Amino acid sequence: MIDFPEITKVHRRLPKTAFYQHLALSNKVKDSFVSDIEALYFEYSLTADNLHLNSKGRIKEITVLLLELKTDKYNPKLLEEISKQNPHRIIYILNYQTRIQFAFYYRKLYTSPWQAQDKADLFAIGSNLDIIWDNLQLEIASPEDIKNYPDYSVLVLLERRDRIHGIEKKIIELEKMTEKEQQPKKKFEYYSKTQEYKKKLEDIKNGQIEDDDEQ
Repeated sequence: MIDFPEITKVHRRLPKTAFYQHLALSNKVKDSFVSDIEALYFEYSLTADNLHLNSKGRIKEITVLLLELKTDKYNPKLLEEISKQNPHRIIYILNYQTRIQFAFYYRKLYTSPWQAQDKADLFAIGSNLDIIWDNLQLEIASPEDIKNYPDYSVLVLLERRDRIHGIEKKIIELEKMTEKEQQPKKKFEYYSKTQEYKKKLEDIKNGQIEDDDEQ
């Protein structure tokens, strides 16, 4: 459920061509607008006024764009370039058939898993837009950390999430290499390295977070 107040809903269709003509895009990304996107909507506008919040803070508006997709294998550069060239904080709702994915850009593109439309949750929680933006990022990229680590900055939690995903990816690669390797000595080396990464992953997941962020 996308639980934003009704007053924040805009649902205004944006012409694709007119939209991307205002952006500095490569021809490949422009082609992706045509091949990957069926329709583009300015879906929600979250402001201090329409949410009746404290207006203090660095963020003045959070824009929510709805992209009706032709494929779930869309070009992520679409979202990256829109975000980089737009002054607003943007949350993306990506809809393909009966499934939804959420996304945002912060130094890199973060996405939620694809979910059934009736299982996809997104809430505007916070006393001002700065806090709401932070919470939306965690809801999308690392929802389990909202409850587990409420006192840590979004930057620290996203970096932790990236470290975990990077190690998980390396473990999968090493397990495949171990399975394919025929030479016993090399096979054992891959296996041993896999165990090292698994131990490192367990330590990160269960260990204390070191918060070096000053924000």
